[in-house]
Parts: sequence; structure tokens; C-alpha cells
Amino acid sequence: MLHFITGKPYHDDGDLGVFVGTLWLLYYNQEVKNELTSGVDPWVEGMYYWIEQIRVALTSSEETECLRKTNFPVVLLTHFGSYITLAVGVFTDSANIEQLASIHLNIHPSNVRDLEAGARLVAALRSTTQLSALIFTRPRPEFPFRNSCCTFDGATHQFAYDKAFEDKRIFTAHLVQTPSTKRFIKFTRRYSEAAHAYAFDNGFAPKLLAVDRFYGWFMIVMEDISDQYITLWDLRKKDPRSALIDPTCDSVRSAITKLNDAGFVHVRDINVLVRKDNTSAAGVQIMFVDWDWAGFKGEAKYPHSLNPEVRRPAGAVPGALSASSMIWRWYLS
Repeated sequence: MLHFITGKPYHDDGDLGVFVGTLWLLYYNQEVKNELTSGVDPWVEGMYYWIEQIRVALTSSEETECLRKTNFPVVLLTHFGSYITLAVGVFTDSANIEQLASIHLNIHPSNVRDLEAGARLVAALRSTTQLSALIFTRPRPEFPFRNSCCTFDGATHQFAYDKAFEDKRIFTAHLVQTPSTKRFIKFTRRYSEAAHAYAFDNGFAPKLLAVDRFYGWFMIVMEDISDQYITLWDLRKKDPRSALIDPTCDSVRSAITKLNDAGFVHVRDINVLVRKDNTSAAGVQIMFVDWDWAGFKGEAKYPHSLNPEVRRPAGAVPGALSASSMIWRWYLS
């Protein structure tokens, strides 16, 4: 059905939604154009229809309790000319929209790959729109849906989340069976389990307890040492002349040499933790964490999301092989 923007003569090109109390909330919206140049960009138009209904809902004095159950999930479909694009969105403290697929309808019959991709898109769209209405009746997810892990000894442990780190897929948690047992949990698309395990065996990484794989993601579970350690970045920022910095760099060099000799690379200064209760300038205890960018020499590459605004040595570019000797000569300078 069509819905008009509140108080305006504009409407979308079709949607599906559900009443939560007296409020109409979209979970599917479509925008259709003859061609891309005919009027407003359909992608932008569909996005703003969705955001507008969220604004109306959040500024309403009604159904406050109901709104706490949702993050306004939506499927956005645009059809312009012979192209169809599909995106999904959720609203947390801001709108988050990700385009998932784009297909064109003038596919040659011999192009089996694109024909199958189109069929999968239609099937996924049908399934999603049938289930989306149910989402509004469920509690809003404050944490990831994974609440258990299988450790390397084969045991399954249930855990409960305690805290989420802002703008990161990192959480602290505790075991349900023994609440005093704290865990550090991270979700990432890449991880070097081998490098992390080698570093733990040599005394400069937290104990890795579980690596679960699902839907193309890694769930990393390790011991939580955040109460005992501070990042080297924070240490430098807090006290640039700290007596711990020079011996810490010596410890880093020693650890990096061990990693290199074992065939691994590891980058990023935020990865270095320094023990808070080091009372002597000698023998500073360090830990390396965040092994997303680590791996075997000749295999590990910098991610394509590498921030170009951060100062790095020449050669440290998205998709390039990680070169530990170059990185750490720059980092320790």
C-alpha cells in the first residue's frame, strides 16, 4: 500500500508495515523509477521515507514502551530502469543502511550466475518480508545473539554480556555458571588463531579460549585482562615521559623478533598492552591483542578498510602484504 509523509503531498511507491499500538512502522519500502535520472535518486528517497517514519515514532508521546522493543528494521528496494537493488537498515543511535545486492533484468539466458543471483534475491526478499513483522514484537537486541561458546577442550559455556565497547564489536562478559569468571569477546571477519596461540605460549598474549565461526564471522573468546593492563597508546598519551615507555619498546622488539622468527607478522600500536602494576623499568610485561591483522608472512594483508588518514610507513596500503620489519621500525621510532 502507499503511505504519505505526515503533512506532505509525497508518498512512497509501496510498503509493508505493522501497527505497534497506534503507530505505523515500516519494515519494507520500495521506490520505483522509469530511469535513474527521473526525479530524486530512488535510493535516497526510500531512505528518507524510512527515516521520517522513525522521526514521527520517536517524537510521539504514545507507545513509548512499545518503541523500546525495536530498532526499526527495514528492507529497502529500489527499481529503476532494468535494475533492482536491495538494502537493509536498522536504527540504533543513528540510521545504519547496508546495500546487499544489485541485479539487472536484461540478463542473457547464458549468464547462469546472474540468473541464479536474481533468483536468490527474490527468494530472500520473499522470506524476509514474511518474517519482518514478527521482529517488532520481540525485545530490542542490545547484544549479539551468540551467548555460548565451545572451548578448545570441547566444553560448552554459557555467558552473559556485561558491557559493549562503543563503535566496536567487542564486549566483556561473564560465565553464567560462575559469574566471577570474566571473558573478553570479539566479533571479526578475520583472525589469526595461530599467531595468537603462538604469542600466548611465549607469554605475550591473553589466553585464547575459543574461536567459533558462523556466517563468515569469527567469535573470539579470551580471558579478560583489562583490569590489569593499559594500552601503550593510552600510556603514551597519559604520560609521554613515563619511565615505562623505553623498556616497553624493548619488550615489544623482543616479542616481534620472536613472531618474525616463527614466520608471523603483526601490526597496529593499539595492539600493545602494558601491565599497570609494573614497578620497575626492567622486565616490563606486555601483551599483544587484536590479532585481526596478524598472520603468516607472505599471506597476511592489510584490510581494505585501512584508514588513509592514519600515519603509516610507505607500503602500508589497503590490500598490501603486511611487512612487519617495516611497520615496527616506524612504530618504535
